[in-house]
Amino acid sequence: EVKPVGRDRLAHWIKQRLDRQNQTIDRDTLQFFAGKVEGNLLAAHQEIHKLGLLYPSGRLTFEQVKNAILDVTRFDVLQLPEAMLTADMVRYRHILEGLQGEGVAPPLILAILSEQIRLLIKIHLLKNSSRGMTIEQAMTALRIWPARQKLMMGAIQRIRYPLLVQALLQAAVIDRIIKGVEQGDIWEELLNLGICFAADCSFKIIGRKDLSFIINLSLK
Repeated sequence: EVKPVGRDRLAHWIKQRLDRQNQTIDRDTLQFFAGKVEGNLLAAHQEIHKLGLLYPSGRLTFEQVKNAILDVTRFDVLQLPEAMLTADMVRYRHILEGLQGEGVAPPLILAILSEQIRLLIKIHLLKNSSRGMTIEQAMTALRIWPARQKLMMGAIQRIRYPLLVQALLQAAVIDRIIKGVEQGDIWEELLNLGICFAADCSFKIIGRKDLSFIINLSLK
């Protein structure tokens, strides 16, 4: 079994292989490099060897790395909610643009993001219910994998419940745009949905009837 190298380990993976060819780069340049090859380990390997052929041993500058490597990023749609929940909007936008370029269907993207929002709402409701669950107990009850609980914990502590409800309402608006019921740019609205997890944005409320329906839907 060859396990994939996740985004959190990719920079270290690149650094180790540059060390083998006696080349080093600073931390910011390393993160830039990782961002350009995320999800495409074969391309990352090739770009590292290219740097070894182009430049001598020693410290590489940002300009040298930037001029040498290509943007060969390949993203999985499941990486998008991770960027959204951590409020990493630079990465969120980069992933979203990559998915758009690869022709990933907007309904699939919306379904995955909406599911994360519903999960956060359910955690809030269980935490504040008469049972008074802790966040950890609520996540266990919802069968959230231990490996993902740290990510959800950070999001639930940072994001207020009203913002989550508004986000779910916005997801409903995007769904209507996809179906042609409302006008709007689907990709721009998907970007705005993510941005509102980094800042307390104000969404348009559709109406009390819709609000009750969506909250009930989130409990299913």
